[in-house]
Amino acid sequence: FLARALGEAAGRRILLVADAALAETHAEVVASSLEAAGFDVVVATVEATESNKSLEAFEALLKAAAGQRIDRSGAVVSVGGGIICDLAGFVAASWLRGVPVFHVPTSLLAMVDASIGGKT
Repeated sequence: FLARALGEAAGRRILLVADAALAETHAEVVASSLEAAGFDVVVATVEATESNKSLEAFEALLKAAAGQRIDRSGAVVSVGGGIICDLAGFVAASWLRGVPVFHVPTSLLAMVDASIGGKT
């Protein structure tokens, strides 16, 4: 389903932002699925800690997007809980004035946040 949604909304280059604790499980499955569908995926892992809600983590992900050469047709995909989804959403909104973002939330709170969106 994700590959089909991305195919309709995004180009072939994907920055996958993953919770470091899920990198070898959930994120690997998502990345493999997208690669099998023809996407060029780079996985950037982030530890899901409050200290990583920071400009340093944001900057590291922007550098990953630049390294992957994400253009306006690219996308950001998150795999993780609220911290990861929030950080990936901020990166997607900021990169090149905004690229599509797709969340694969892995906690109940992240699922609720992703479904209703918009925090103030």
